[in-house]
Amino acid sequence: GHPGILMENISFSDSFELNLDPFLIPVKGKYPVFLMGTLVYLFSVSCNLTLMLLIVAQQNLHKPMYFILFSLPFNDLIGITTMLPKVLSDIVTETSKVHYHLCVLQGFLLHMYGGGILFVLAAMAFDRYVAICQPLRYNAIMTPATVALIILLIWGLDFILILSLFSMQVRLPRCRSTIMNVFCDNPSLLKLTCVNTTANNVLGLFNTAIIQVISVSIQIFSYVKILIACTVTRKSGAKSKAINTCSAQLLIFIIFEVVATFTILSHRFKDISTYLQKIMGMLIFLVPPLLNPIVILTYCIIVFFNLTLLITIALNRDLHKPMHLLLINLPINDMIGATAFFPQLISSILSQDRIISYPACFLQALLAHLYGTGSLLILTAMAFDRYIAICCPLRYNSIMSNSNVTKIIICLWLADYVMIAVLFLLLIRFNICRTVIVDMYCNNPSLMKLICEDTRINNYYGLFLTIFLQCGSLSAVIFTYCQILLTCLMNRQSDTKSKAIQTCASHLVVFIFLEFNAMFTLISHRFEQTSPFLRRAFGVSVMIFPPFLNPVVYGLKTKEIREKIFNLIFPKKVVPCLVISKMM
Repeated sequence: GHPGILMENISFSDSFELNLDPFLIPVKGKYPVFLMGTLVYLFSVSCNLTLMLLIVAQQNLHKPMYFILFSLPFNDLIGITTMLPKVLSDIVTETSKVHYHLCVLQGFLLHMYGGGILFVLAAMAFDRYVAICQPLRYNAIMTPATVALIILLIWGLDFILILSLFSMQVRLPRCRSTIMNVFCDNPSLLKLTCVNTTANNVLGLFNTAIIQVISVSIQIFSYVKILIACTVTRKSGAKSKAINTCSAQLLIFIIFEVVATFTILSHRFKDISTYLQKIMGMLIFLVPPLLNPIVILTYCIIVFFNLTLLITIALNRDLHKPMHLLLINLPINDMIGATAFFPQLISSILSQDRIISYPACFLQALLAHLYGTGSLLILTAMAFDRYIAICCPLRYNSIMSNSNVTKIIICLWLADYVMIAVLFLLLIRFNICRTVIVDMYCNNPSLMKLICEDTRINNYYGLFLTIFLQCGSLSAVIFTYCQILLTCLMNRQSDTKSKAIQTCASHLVVFIFLEFNAMFTLISHRFEQTSPFLRRAFGVSVMIFPPFLNPVVYGLKTKEIREKIFNLIFPKKVVPCLVISKMM
């Protein structure tokens, strides 16, 4: 067998040692890091396997684009499985040892992954070029035989280039024992030898140039042609199709190129931080496989946080107070909003298909507007509750009785449903003459733009509804907080001021954020010159951030709820007040 390698000294044994020193993970931190890394790995594997199984199982996905796309999650699984389990194992065991043959195999597979992702993205870009620029010839060009040949070329060329690289590498004798990285790769393995490596360096540079030139030239050609086709054509549908189908591929390609180029160049310059070198090297194998799962993870976190808050309030009788009974409506509303937005987005990402049926689009828009209006009404009711609690504490129990709280909750949901139902009943009577939704999700203004008939009644009602909601909500919130501020100024008791600040500050932040984003999104549809990108960014932020932040702000920042959540998760443990105060 091959002589081994030790990290601490240059003596020979039967193992390689990978250098983990730059991470400086303390003993107490290694298990949390291992747990987080394992969750990231399992999540990435499950999402990429789901995508592969979906393409195999669904007959309607047996198309050229999806056959090529299948190679992407397969390649991602190679990359993350080759790198992450070994790194996590080394963190826990603190041995960082690997046999030479396994080290070479790891390096080979990681370089296969790197070359594979560039070739697969190039093939996907070519497929999009043919689909958008030559749609009538698409079926003739992208035949099953052509697609099979493309996939064979991707993996065949990748395998030959990387095999030649490592065949040159294994013939070299080794005189050093430290792998200056958290995983094995060709540059790190070459640094173990003391003989002339000019031939290896030239071949490595040649292979890198071949992979980059082929991939980058195909992608530049494809996307330039797509851009020209979009500029020449006046059909907004073609432009939208190009943006929707190519943006995700371009994002992955740019991120991978930046990180990979930095990592490759960092091995050529000795003054670059080894810690930064290792982090950037790991990102190559973590970011692309996790880009799509991150969206799914965000939705899962939102649902988990809001369900936790909902269950905590529902199961604990001592939380059945007016403030918490009003608060329970917030996670319900947030889950309506998140469920309106994320499932369609996830479906589009997994299938690479941005088409949505009109009934599904209509339902998504209805739920999105119910969520937006509901957020304003619930936050207004919560502001009123805080006003009574701080400004009229002696009358709080009589005013905020169970019957009154029930009436407030019924009124806010009834008002929400009636106002939004009227808005969409006015919309459903029209026939559509266009097919492109100008936003990332369906909403009333976007649906209105599909209509070629007179929509003045809809516009007037929409404007009335916006003014009514904004004026009603804003005036109520301004009144309550002005009264709270006056009470704080007149009252010299510091505990009253502290109570006001603690209970109202987070509420105000959430309310102002929602108001600003929602108003910008609504107003931007009235002005054609507003940047579509900016409008979409603000529109999406309304659907993502409040459902994500609300359970954290109102759950973990509220002492009573925080205690109950800890008791719910750790039922046998008593959470001391001292610990809770430190976690604030």
